[in-house]
Amino acid sequence: MLMVHSIPQDFRPDLMSTGITFSGQHMKLGRGMARRLIICLMIVSGMLVSEFSMAQPILNGAGATFPSPLYRKWIDAYRQVSDTRIDYRETGSGRGIQLFLDQQVDFGGTDVFLADEEIQRCPREIIHIPTCMSAVAVIFNLRHNTDIRLSPDMLADIFMGHITRWSDKRLVSINPELSGVDLNITVIHRSDSSGTTHIFSDYLSKADKTWSINMGCGTLLKWPVGLGLEGNPGVTEYVKKVPGSISYVSLNYAVENNLPAALVQNRTGNFIRPSRQSVSLAGDVAVPEDLRIIITDTLACGGYPISAFTYLLVYKEQGYLNRSRETAKSLVDFLLWITTKGQSFTESMNYAHLPPSAAPIVAKAIHSIMYKGDMICISEKP
Repeated sequence: MLMVHSIPQDFRPDLMSTGITFSGQHMKLGRGMARRLIICLMIVSGMLVSEFSMAQPILNGAGATFPSPLYRKWIDAYRQVSDTRIDYRETGSGRGIQLFLDQQVDFGGTDVFLADEEIQRCPREIIHIPTCMSAVAVIFNLRHNTDIRLSPDMLADIFMGHITRWSDKRLVSINPELSGVDLNITVIHRSDSSGTTHIFSDYLSKADKTWSINMGCGTLLKWPVGLGLEGNPGVTEYVKKVPGSISYVSLNYAVENNLPAALVQNRTGNFIRPSRQSVSLAGDVAVPEDLRIIITDTLACGGYPISAFTYLLVYKEQGYLNRSRETAKSLVDFLLWITTKGQSFTESMNYAHLPPSAAPIVAKAIHSIMYKGDMICISEKP
């Protein structure tokens, strides 16, 4: 180990006079000696930084804002049990996928699994790792906080601009308390490529024929009305400030900002409040081997219909672009932790943990990650 005695804080090289000040005393050195001394100090400093960096592997990720509050919690908690430094940038699913495919980050966060044609264009085999489940909540800003019920056709017509006032007779028919709400509806939607938008539009494409024909499903839509903003945080902040506004965000953002969320009618005809429990009911399904699954428009009687898994994308072969085995192992260890011990943090953050049916398939996928053709030795800890 490199041992270096501490350097007093009052040590100050004087390049102009080729001297140094040390403990209040100025000593004159030759210009050559001063230069050699400074170079030595720079080398020692560089060695210390290098040693510190080698001891702390760094993982970089980017993507979905839908799960980002939970990811931040995981990163903080993982720091207590591991020396791996992890950074996650909330760029939205679309940008996160692109950064991952461009190999600029170690993992990409997305609420939308890649389609077969997208996977075929990838530089190498990709693994989808589901991390948790959550709901897309339909949030609104009205003076009262009574429950508002929305059927799929009403929800679609609001976001397509066909229902423009909260006192619309169709809304009042199942929400009598709205009869006295004399406010225009201000629609807020995502302007960036968003997995949250994909989940929301996927549900409406299944539940409402008019939406399916005119709007469809995607991460970016051509909205006929409304104001577009980036990210779940940006949308949430705007809805908080604008009376009469409505939008869609991850449930966690609605809860943290004390915004009411509409009860949305599911396929069985029940109006369901978004919650961890109703999301878990929607996600109580068989999970395929490739882990790509959509749970919107659930058949579960008590299941919330705009629920979804969210994913981290990683490459199965980690020995690319001069990546080290240590980096690959750090990634595998982190993935195992968040899908096992890390699941204990989901409920406090208003997410639903992975269903039991997913656990063995997720573990198998993580253990299949390789480094230059060799299996990666998995740590028992943290």
